[in-house]
Amino acid sequence: MNWKDKALDILKESLTPIPHELSEMDWKSNLSTKTDRLAQHICAFSNHQGGGMFAYGVNDDATFTVLTKEEIEKIVKHMGNIAHNNLSQAVDIDHAVLEYNGHPVLFVYVPEQREKPIFLRGKDYHESYCRANGQTRKMSELQVRNMIATSQGLSFEERIAKRDLTRNEVLQLLNFRKFFELLDKDTPKSVDSIMHRMADYGFCIGEEDNWSITNLGAILFANNLNDFEGISNRKVIVRKYVGTNNRNTLREQFGQYGYAVGFEGLIDFIMKNISTESIEVKRKDVAEYPQIAIREFTANALVHQDFGISGINLTIEIFSNRVVITNPGAPLNDVNRLIDLPPNSRNEN
Repeated sequence: MNWKDKALDILKESLTPIPHELSEMDWKSNLSTKTDRLAQHICAFSNHQGGGMFAYGVNDDATFTVLTKEEIEKIVKHMGNIAHNNLSQAVDIDHAVLEYNGHPVLFVYVPEQREKPIFLRGKDYHESYCRANGQTRKMSELQVRNMIATSQGLSFEERIAKRDLTRNEVLQLLNFRKFFELLDKDTPKSVDSIMHRMADYGFCIGEEDNWSITNLGAILFANNLNDFEGISNRKVIVRKYVGTNNRNTLREQFGQYGYAVGFEGLIDFIMKNISTESIEVKRKDVAEYPQIAIREFTANALVHQDFGISGINLTIEIFSNRVVITNPGAPLNDVNRLIDLPPNSRNEN
């Protein structure tokens, strides 16, 4: 689909059934005199996935205004000048006058840029903008770092979770003893040996006394995920409900440890809260679900979640008649063809 067809589809979506602005489009009744704000909008669309566009001739109340030829020419020239002169790099924009339900609308298209983030000229990365919920706002430091990493082709695991640390600070933040325990190795007595072995596995990077912890190191071996701003929302939440619905919560547990550190404790907590049935012959209570199955489902949910989605925790909900495990990310295969399509997994490496 070319951008012009996309523009009409987005305008229709934003106007019906209830008018609302989308992150991909900004309505404008006419040319604004606020050049700085227009530069922020163009900056935000340049950083937005798929780019974005202005719809000139659409009022804030979703009615339409007819623009003259002179007004259209003035808008196009002014927007082009801003896109070329007011941002960290020149952005080539496009425009077209298209008809929507009998109303001519001037669309100014801002394509997504390959090298991001785009920010205001004469400023630094802290003056980068993005689109969210139909609004243009300044990006947080974390968003800027993640966008730079993505632009450079770094995966989630390779990105930096915490930087400018001493070796001792790294060892305080990460449970290195658990790391060597899982390797079935004795913990080295030398700090240098510990650091270089962890660096070999991609958990930290650095030299001398200037080290950084990667997302991989933090998500697996953090003593407390809250110490890492970018992954603190990756905590696992376990909820035990009364009965078969989620109206009454009996207990709730928020995991604080990295996944490798806290996995056994997580499984133990789940198993203790799963309903049991009494086996008379053996005179003991047996969990309704095998522990090996709970381990497998939980491990898969942890490993194959979509780390590109923020604000959604992995949750394990325990009801009297079932266990529901939900992780961030939509199915990669069509849900109507889960049986006949070959498996497709995230984060296989």
